[in-house]
Amino acid sequence: MLTNSGAFTAKVAAMRSYSLIDGRGKVRVTETGRKIALPNKPEEDNDGLIEALISIPLWKEIYDKYTKQNKELPTSDFWLDLRQICGITPEEAKKQSRFSQKGLSR
Repeated sequence: MLTNSGAFTAKVAAMRSYSLIDGRGKVRVTETGRKIALPNKPEEDNDGLIEALISIPLWKEIYDKYTKQNKELPTSDFWLDLRQICGITPEEAKKQSRFSQKGLSR
């Protein structure tokens, strides 16, 4: 992959936004990134994944409201939470809720 390509730049930006790397030009792996890529103990990779996830404000809100409290994501009215958190229209929230549910289900 070329280091000046749009795809490479987008991947670097995504890793930076999830706090996996830092720096400009010459980047380094953060402690969060190290925990995920090279955990010192079995539970450390999960800790790193949570740290990366909650570095994004929307995911932090959802994590704090549901996962952290051992609650399931609602299946029929998740759009209400998205609307409240993001301050978007009901129509946009309903549309995004469908995408979110598909991406989060296993």
